Amino acid sequence: MIIELQDRRLIAAIQCVDAVVGEPIPQSLQIQGPGMRFVRNRLGLYVLTTAPGFEAYTRQFDPAALVPPPDREILLQVTDPSGQYLPRLLRLVIPRSLEAEADTSIFRPVRLPLFPAPTFTRPQPGWAIFRAGVSNLAGEPLPWALIQVTRQSNPILNALAQADSRGQALIAVPNIPQTLVSADSEDGVPDLLPDAVTATATVIFDPAVTTIPDPDDLLARQSDLFTGTLPLSVAAGRSRSISLAFDLSPPP
Repeated sequence: MIIELQDRRLIAAIQCVDAVVGEPIPQSLQIQGPGMRFVRNRLGLYVLTTAPGFEAYTRQFDPAALVPPPDREILLQVTDPSGQYLPRLLRLVIPRSLEAEADTSIFRPVRLPLFPAPTFTRPQPGWAIFRAGVSNLAGEPLPWALIQVTRQSNPILNALAQADSRGQALIAVPNIPQTLVSADSEDGVPDLLPDAVTATATVIFDPAVTTIPDPDDLLARQSDLFTGTLPLSVAAGRSRSISLAFDLSPPP
């Protein structure tokens, strides 16, 4: 048996997390970009090992001789083959910094949130779930729109979701208050009733986006996009199918 040792300098690492709770996504995902190669390691990180123009960089380990390639932005597409999470784009600047304390350090994986798809089947107890059709007042779907759920008096109640290419969205709202109603139940465990609270659903929509988007880009350009708001009654542990028809305001 011949054992071949292959050492490579890593270019970047990505950690894909659930956008609702921030926990790592356990199933295998696909991350693709032209000429890029990602390897999923035992920690669940997606490590970029190959990129065009980085051949010499990945094979050089002498700090004195290392000349990093110029910074460049790459565009990646992340897909969940199981369909539990929506696909998305990611813009990433490489190479990452070699300084351990830098915000862009190679030693700090890029946290990438993915939004649950309308077909998501693993909501956690206590979440408020809305399976929503997102449209304008004319009933036209709003594909890839972002939906923010906020309550000004309770900053913890804050959720962000995204519609798919059909304008269908799963909106999951965690951290909803519940009321203790009885400590005399048969099993000795106090009963909880969900408090229905009124929140605001805000839609962010770019009609120019017709393919898989970068949600971070949509958020950054929010002031230049179509928006609209609706009141939304939210209660823990409830799952509803609803239609959200927004009166869209054009950008100023």
